[in-house]
Amino acid sequence: MPLTDMQLFFTGSFDRALAHTSTPLELFRHTLHSIDEALAERFAKGVGVADLVRQRVWFVDELLVRAWHRFIPAGQAGIALAAVGGYGRHELHPNSDIDLLILLAPGTQAAHQASLEKFLAFLWDIGLEVGHSVRTVQDCVEEAGRDVGVATNLMESRLLAGDGML
Repeated sequence: MPLTDMQLFFTGSFDRALAHTSTPLELFRHTLHSIDEALAERFAKGVGVADLVRQRVWFVDELLVRAWHRFIPAGQAGIALAAVGGYGRHELHPNSDIDLLILLAPGTQAAHQASLEKFLAFLWDIGLEVGHSVRTVQDCVEEAGRDVGVATNLMESRLLAGDGML
């Protein structure tokens, strides 16, 4: 998908602002609000819903990855962030919740717990409605075996950030 003018603006302006702000929470919150307004304006002008849904996914992906790296160092092994469910299949309508799976290597939950709590609180504070689970790969296998809904969500997953080996 070619980048729209909005996407090009975001990748440059947001990253520059993020590098120079002492209040990232406000920057993320304002940016999310601006994205939602811009997409609503595009909808009012007749832009197709399918295009707008994909663009919203792209923007939320970008925000989530940047937020993730504020709390989880890039290249850290044993932890990954994945989009699941409708969000995982690139469908994210306005006011939809964002389903996330945080995958951990076995025995690493305690080491990541504080960072993950801060990351998830940050997402709520910027205005995202997040549904999440924190699991190991083995936990995912067991839960999917017990619940077809979990299995379906996992089938529609995609990596956003972190350890791709998980």
